Amino acid sequence: MSRKVENSLPPMIFLILGILLLTTWIPQQIPITGNEAINARFFPYILSLALIICSAFTLIISLKEKKSKSYDVEKESKQQSNKYYRIILVIFISVFWLITIQFLGFISTTIILVASTMLVFGNRVWYQIIPVSIIFPILSYLLFSEFLNVRFPDGMLF
Repeated sequence: MSRKVENSLPPMIFLILGILLLTTWIPQQIPITGNEAINARFFPYILSLALIICSAFTLIISLKEKKSKSYDVEKESKQQSNKYYRIILVIFISVFWLITIQFLGFISTTIILVASTMLVFGNRVWYQIIPVSIIFPILSYLLFSEFLNVRFPDGMLF
């Protein structure tokens, strides 16, 4: 399979999925009552349109992409193995989070989860890692616990 076809296959699949969602699955699955402009189908339609637009742009970019002159097989295989390494690390970090959330609580374990995931994906800028890993769990906790009344596990720390 050529590189251009390989890069354009996922956007094509998501473009077809978005069109199917917009034209077939949403109207069949979500009934509407009344004549309101914003009804139960509004948000799924917005998401489907966003999926179609993003897929179309990605498809156009991948088709316009020029073929690279030097294709290094060793470099490509090293990048592939690095991707698998990162995926496995994120799975282990998530399992660690699931195990320790009962003991340490949501906020403290999520701070560790976000910081370590950012490190695994290559972010080494500490002035980004520290605020994001602290602010994200706190905002998530406030949003879900205070506004949506979702209970989180209480641990020894938070």
